[in-house]
Amino acid sequence: CKKVAVTAEKRYDYVQREGSAMHSFYERVCDDELPLMRLQYDFFHGAPLAPREEQAFWDWQYGKVLAIVRYLVTYAPTARVCREQLAELCDDPLVRQSFLRPAELGRRKELYAFAVRKKRYGLLRAMVRGLEKT
Repeated sequence: CKKVAVTAEKRYDYVQREGSAMHSFYERVCDDELPLMRLQYDFFHGAPLAPREEQAFWDWQYGKVLAIVRYLVTYAPTARVCREQLAELCDDPLVRQSFLRPAELGRRKELYAFAVRKKRYGLLRAMVRGLEKT
């Protein structure tokens, strides 16, 4: 890069192509994301966190999980594949903890609203029930 410019204007330009990685399903998403989430947890918890830092971590973690759920619901080729991937996601202790923390309970509404828009409410309701099992 030979030149850099700064502006207060919010801009983001990109080209969307059918069949690109951003518009297709990657079946190993949980195989990649779950170990990464564990590494991030270990990195940030190498020393004790202040309560606000701990909450910020779990807010971030929740956002990551929600992004994975959105990806699965949007791009999984079949409901069966989506269910299998959601089940794998639910089995992870960090995922379970991010959804079951008291501060996060109200955020389920965001997950349900997304599910209703995508007409996949049953899949995500089953996911939340799976997360609540001890």
